[in-house]
Amino acid sequence: MRRDKLTVLFIAIVTGAVIGGLVGSILAHILPPGVMKTLLQKSVTIGFDPAKVSLYVVSLTLGLKLYINFLSIIGIFVAVYYFKWWYL
Repeated sequence: MRRDKLTVLFIAIVTGAVIGGLVGSILAHILPPGVMKTLLQKSVTIGFDPAKVSLYVVSLTLGLKLYINFLSIIGIFVAVYYFKWWYL
């Protein structure tokens, strides 16, 4: 049962981050220039650039980047709060 809760928590965190980032991007395009637009447009990039391994038969490319903005952090907190209220 504990593994199921961790899976739901992970899915909730990822979903909260994606929805928060999406809402942040949409609001950043809608809002007029100002402090809120600047806050919503700023993001931190975490990860590494793609690395390519070419073998004779197979070519493999691996890379991971996370773009985190203000509303994606808020979305993660909302998802964790919802998980705590609903599942615990």
